[in-house]
Amino acid sequence: MILRPYWFVLGCLVFACSVAISQEALVGEIEGALRAKPHEVVYDFGHLLKPGGVTELRQLAEGFRADGLRFYFVTVPPSSMDVGGLAESMYGDLQMTANDVLLTFNSTRVYGKTLALKGEPQAFEDALRAAQPGFRLYNAKGLALFAQSLRDRIVQRRANEVAQQHAAVERQRLLWASVVVLLVAAVSIVVYRQWQRRSVARQQYDDRLKEAELLFQQVSINMPLGGLSLQEVAPDHTDDAHHDMASAFLQLDGELRRCQQRSGITLADVDRLIVDLQKFNKQLGPT
Repeated sequence: MILRPYWFVLGCLVFACSVAISQEALVGEIEGALRAKPHEVVYDFGHLLKPGGVTELRQLAEGFRADGLRFYFVTVPPSSMDVGGLAESMYGDLQMTANDVLLTFNSTRVYGKTLALKGEPQAFEDALRAAQPGFRLYNAKGLALFAQSLRDRIVQRRANEVAQQHAAVERQRLLWASVVVLLVAAVSIVVYRQWQRRSVARQQYDDRLKEAELLFQQVSINMPLGGLSLQEVAPDHTDDAHHDMASAFLQLDGELRRCQQRSGITLADVDRLIVDLQKFNKQLGPT
């Protein structure tokens, strides 16, 4: 009587090991079939589908290929309890991608695996609810409705991702457009201000130059002998003071011409010329 609990535990362990071994062997057999016939989509290892149901699932999977999706339907014997673990093992061992959808079924439980719906367990729960009426009719119909629901969710998710990508691109374009507009506006402001400063500077230069020209006209009028140049005045008829005055007048005339030519001349040069003309005009006194 004391040994019975131990025999019970031992029996459970033996049963669990046998189940694990048999399921591992089943996984290896299914994976071998998938590798040998990669273009097949229905693998009825559990003998749970009728020929018409197999044809229905094949046609459905063929239609899904237009969406870039590869659906695989695998039935296993009803004794296979862990259809979820079986699907997870096969999906990883066969290195399936987000374009692959693996469905396993053991007559009482259906399990779906795909990276295309990673992080969305609700999608599989919704698919199971949508498939219940079909399973009441026949197994293939339930699997078809389950697959159709997953396909619709994948297509919807991809459409949303594409829309989000387009929205992100549009936001990026709008951002760059805003940056360009701001840069153009900033450059335009800088250029306008520079142009404005230059325009003001030119106007100031023109005004001061005009003032210098008027002063030079007054100096010319006040110059003795009508502003004659040194070449027109004989040395024996000029004294030293007259000679210095004529020399200063010619120098002022040369500076005025340089200011009129605007070659390397600044407003400060014109201002100095005006000051020199005013001083020289005062030295001349009234004619």
